Amino acid sequence: MLQKLKKIELIKGNSVAGVSVNIQTDGSNIFSVVILQKKKNKVEITKRHSGITTIEELMKILPSSLPVQLVIDGKGVIIRKVMVEKDSSDENLLNQVLPNSNSSEFYFEKYKTEGDFVFISLIRIQQLNEICNIFNDAGKIIVNVSLGPLIINHLLSFVETKENIIEIPLQQLQIKNNLIVEINRTSNLTAGSIIRVGNENLEGTILLSFTAGFCYLLNLFDETKLPDNIQKQADEYWNKRIFVMGGWTALVFIFTLLLISFLLFDNFRKQSDKLSYKVSLNTDLIKRLDTLKSELKLKKDFFKDYNLSESSRQSYFADQIALTLPETITLTVMDINPLKKKLKENQAPEFNRNTILISGITPNSNILNDWIKKLQQQKWVKQINIMNYSQENAVVKGEFKIEMIFN
Repeated sequence: MLQKLKKIELIKGNSVAGVSVNIQTDGSNIFSVVILQKKKNKVEITKRHSGITTIEELMKILPSSLPVQLVIDGKGVIIRKVMVEKDSSDENLLNQVLPNSNSSEFYFEKYKTEGDFVFISLIRIQQLNEICNIFNDAGKIIVNVSLGPLIINHLLSFVETKENIIEIPLQQLQIKNNLIVEINRTSNLTAGSIIRVGNENLEGTILLSFTAGFCYLLNLFDETKLPDNIQKQADEYWNKRIFVMGGWTALVFIFTLLLISFLLFDNFRKQSDKLSYKVSLNTDLIKRLDTLKSELKLKKDFFKDYNLSESSRQSYFADQIALTLPETITLTVMDINPLKKKLKENQAPEFNRNTILISGITPNSNILNDWIKKLQQQKWVKQINIMNYSQENAVVKGEFKIEMIFN
């Protein structure tokens, strides 16, 4: 699981320090450093240094936050080309290089070459630990270790100008079909080929350190088991990276969910406000409609209950009254179906149905009585009541008010 997570770019990061150590015969070290960064699937060199001879100078160059990909070459690194037999174990291959050796005392790698041969690179774990402690004591984290120039095999397919021979300090590499097939020792410490990879021109003095960082960024390393103390520190680094980046990823994920939830909530809230406004508007319209329906029903009931639409019948009564009216009597008021009481606001009117109130003036009461008798002879008249009659003297006409009730 950890091996898969290490290859995820978010966990791995996009920058690395490739460092090569060339151990001299007198025990001194010469370092080269290449800082690489990956931008949009393109690997670029941000810093390059070679010929570094002191630890202090090396540590000033190395950024504290970057993982270190280490390549060790020179004294103490043994490289042999051996034949691979069927079912050959790593122990058998190691014994072909160092007969009767104890595998627990060595760290070794193997690289395929032409035919049935492989290159075996090995170093004593004690010597490897001494070199790695230089970095550990300075707080640098080594995440992988390679031995010798064979790591260049991973780079050959990316080289634009195909070379048969590549020179690096103290070694000459013979190339065939993008594989190192022979390694020859030389005495030249500084000479080196110029190799072009992409837009970068690489001198032989930085070729190993560049290749180490390049392989890290592109996940080209073969998985190998490091010595326990180195593997432990590397695993701690990866676990820390996974925890930190996993935490940031979780925070970003949660923030994204919250942002999406907020946007959805805001959108739904706006829609809810619009719908609430429409509901409120429609509610007012419904109330208004109900009011109009009530008013319409009230008016319909009014016309139905009080027969106001039967104008012909009421006109007949008025005509009959007019036909029987003496010439000497003058009518001032004729109210058919009069109101029972004064009409108030928002109150349905109430009428005295089948009733006619008549007011007028007459020369005397006899003429009024004769007219009332004549009206009583009408079939539609049920009853006539004299509600009021007043006359000051025989000269002044009398005022009257009568109530007619009809069938």
